[in-house]
Amino acid sequence: MSVFQRVRELLGRDRTYTADIKPLMDFASVDAAKIRADLQVDTKGKERGQRNDPPSDFVGLDQIELEVVGSVETLRNEAYENFSKQMSVYDGRLARVDLRTIVPDVKTMLHDAEADFGAEVRKDTNPVFAKRAELVATERSYESFRLSNGLERLAHPERNPVLAAGILLVIFILETFANSGFFSATHPGGLLGAIFEAAGISLINLCVGFILGIVPLRYIRLPSLFWQVSMAIVAAALVALLVVFNFAAAHYRDAFSQISPDAEDFMLQSSQAALKALVAQRYELLGFQSYLMVLVGLVVVSYATYKGLSWLDPFPGYGALYKRYQARLQEYITLIDALVRNLQDRKDQAISELRDSITDIRRRDEEYGTIVSERARLTHRYNGYLDALQRAAEGLLSAYREANRAARTDPPPKTFASVWQSGWTKEIVAGDDGKDERRQASNELLAAIAQSQGRLLEAFNEALGEYDKLRDFSKAEGGRGAASEA
Repeated sequence: MSVFQRVRELLGRDRTYTADIKPLMDFASVDAAKIRADLQVDTKGKERGQRNDPPSDFVGLDQIELEVVGSVETLRNEAYENFSKQMSVYDGRLARVDLRTIVPDVKTMLHDAEADFGAEVRKDTNPVFAKRAELVATERSYESFRLSNGLERLAHPERNPVLAAGILLVIFILETFANSGFFSATHPGGLLGAIFEAAGISLINLCVGFILGIVPLRYIRLPSLFWQVSMAIVAAALVALLVVFNFAAAHYRDAFSQISPDAEDFMLQSSQAALKALVAQRYELLGFQSYLMVLVGLVVVSYATYKGLSWLDPFPGYGALYKRYQARLQEYITLIDALVRNLQDRKDQAISELRDSITDIRRRDEEYGTIVSERARLTHRYNGYLDALQRAAEGLLSAYREANRAARTDPPPKTFASVWQSGWTKEIVAGDDGKDERRQASNELLAAIAQSQGRLLEAFNEALGEYDKLRDFSKAEGGRGAASEA
């Protein structure tokens, strides 16, 4: 949740529109004809007039007139109750959207949100310091290793181990097929037997050649005399072994043509014959294909040795340390990039909440004026309804008196000539007296939000600057060496 979400919730809540409790037509008209029929005004007026009731000297309203007035009063009381309830609803709505009541709360929340934003930014940097300490330690080890071994170049480990392994596999397959072709002409097992023999020779050439490159030819570079002497002996031994092995394989091929395929223990006799020929003749082979077989084997050994030498780095331990340093550096940079993205997201969300809050403030102010207008229209409708009730009462009383007067033999009471006065007090139409104060409160809130937005952007830029310092860790630690080269 955004740190400014609470501000938005305060400004946006309690803004649901509440309609009048009863329809607007409640105050629109009075059904005088229904009242006239229900009270039987004309009939009772004629009947009472025939009895000269009320007497000529009667003062006040008689029974029927009181019933008419009572019916109208009942309608007026119902209307007033409805009016009061609706006015209470309008007052509640005005109180909820009145900006003047929430200015202090909004300002407090804005300050709290700014503090929360800074706290979250600082909290995000906590994992960085541990990662930076790990990176700095790795960098120091890397620099110390280079200095102690006089290495001014960057490490050169194999850039694409998968591709290199694939090439070695292809070479293994090609040498296997080449050697199987050499063997197939003399091998008693034919092509299938030749493939198994050739695969074994190819595997030995690749493995021993790779070991020659990755172990003795690398460790001979160490400044220690022990390593130099011992690794030179091992390297010479492996080279000699590989040369001897490939000539032995060629003699083994030649032996197939010298021994009858029907002989018992053919493979054993061939092996013994190859060993004797290797001891006696050494490098003398029977045919061109045998020499070519040796040449192919030594080429494969040479490539495997090269790949073993360059698989990590020619200097022992340098490639592994370089990879570890690069991995720590990449982890650290990735962490900083994630912090920047999180900071950007927080800033964007906070700015969005502040803009929505500005919209809510303006809508509240507009809605306040709308509610005031609706409340004024309600008061006008109520006052108009009172006028309609007054006219309805006068009409009903006039109808009753006319019917009574027409049926009388005695003069009617003097009160028949008077106009009935309800004595109802009309409601005052309340205006928007606090408009200027509300405008001032609105401007105050908008200014506070604008200031908060400015401080938020300042905090964002300051945090970016701090993140840049974290990114430039080598400068903070007093050295650039490996970082600049990396």
